Amino acid sequence: MTEVQISQCPLFATLDPSECRLISEMMSACCYEAGESIIREGEETTSLYLITTGECLVTKQSSNGHSHELDTLPPGTVFGEISFFCPGPHSATVVATSRVTIFSLSRDRFLELEIERPAAALKITKHATATLAERLRRMDKWTCELVENASTPDHHREWHQFRSQLYSEWNF
Repeated sequence: MTEVQISQCPLFATLDPSECRLISEMMSACCYEAGESIIREGEETTSLYLITTGECLVTKQSSNGHSHELDTLPPGTVFGEISFFCPGPHSATVVATSRVTIFSLSRDRFLELEIERPAAALKITKHATATLAERLRRMDKWTCELVENASTPDHHREWHQFRSQLYSEWNF
């Protein structure tokens, strides 16, 4: 992946050319065919993924075992941020819907970047944080709409308890 391609990705847009060059050297490429899983819900990997060609589908299993489509990811999209910055099981599955080329940055390489070029690591982290915050805002809005449309007072009470815990218990 070239430094120009890196600089066109929103996650890396604030990096200077030398930082983009370093990131391009740290990333590795992989191709997936349609139907292949890149990450699976519940499994643990600690890489950040950037789609350069093709599209992917994000799905999530519900408690009743049904798979729900959450989003389609076009080229230029980054995914895997949650497990990358906060190691743990993936919260969703990402599957290639066409032939896909993905560049990945491992957590170990990112930790090297934090030591070698802390300003670059901070720029990436700040942008990832803003992206995750925006996703949380959209999810919060969507969840509020669902709860408001619920017909029972129990749903409203449960929702208010959940929100209270979410915004007051910062025990990560």
